[in-house]
Amino acid sequence: MKTILFMIVSINLALVGSVFAANSVVTIQSGASITLGTDAYLCAGEIIVNSGGSFTCQSPDDVCVTPTGDGEITLPVELASFAANAGYSQVALHWVTESEVDNLGFHVYRAVSEDGEYERLTSELIEEAGNTSTQQTYSFTDVRLTNGVTYWYKLEDVAFDGTRTMHGPISVTPQAEEAVEVQALPTEFGLSQNVPNPFNPRTTIVYQLPEASEVRLAVYNAAGQRIRTLVDETKEAGSYQAVWNGADDAGKPMAGGVYLYELRAGDFVQVRRMVLIRGLP
Repeated sequence: MKTILFMIVSINLALVGSVFAANSVVTIQSGASITLGTDAYLCAGEIIVNSGGSFTCQSPDDVCVTPTGDGEITLPVELASFAANAGYSQVALHWVTESEVDNLGFHVYRAVSEDGEYERLTSELIEEAGNTSTQQTYSFTDVRLTNGVTYWYKLEDVAFDGTRTMHGPISVTPQAEEAVEVQALPTEFGLSQNVPNPFNPRTTIVYQLPEASEVRLAVYNAAGQRIRTLVDETKEAGSYQAVWNGADDAGKPMAGGVYLYELRAGDFVQVRRMVLIRGLP
């Protein structure tokens, strides 16, 4: 088929309900821009954003191809998958993003019916990659659920400018199986070695509580200065995990090197060491 070439030159174009031919090539030149407004859809064989031009849309579903080029391309979180695995009285959520632009992080919500009231499960944002064009994988485990009850989950991504986009819902039913034994609560306090270690830029820290406790989990630099508080709240007995993305409380990425993480729970105190390596692929 014959290729149609659209050249957007020195114009700011806000599209509402517009559709381009699928075999066309849309080229946005320097000083020009395309913004997909509410209910807009743009489909083309290729979208090229030259240096100095810009392309903006509010949802990855608003465009049929991913724009390329040296210009400013603003796309929200492009979710590749959002799935749930049922366990004994718990649910493990997993999601993968194809790309992220100005993504501040994620919140997880749960309801007991698809159209019911969704409760936010995350007290803090699940840290994200921020800006990336490569796949990123995330997970969250919801525990102490009732077997045989169907739960519904939604995932919310939050942008730097406060824009919130909801994904889902998906449903899952924890089931009791004869071959599965109920996991006992921890019998003692514990702080596990972070995984992976060394890491870049994200690592997971697991800790155990045999009883309800005031918990403080913090990260320190080699000089003993606190740079990040991961947990500071009362927790029920159980096993928990926290993720550190290699940044301080203000969101500033830390330099590569040795860091310490400390768990304080009641009278229990334990410190472990981890290594952040910058420059890994």
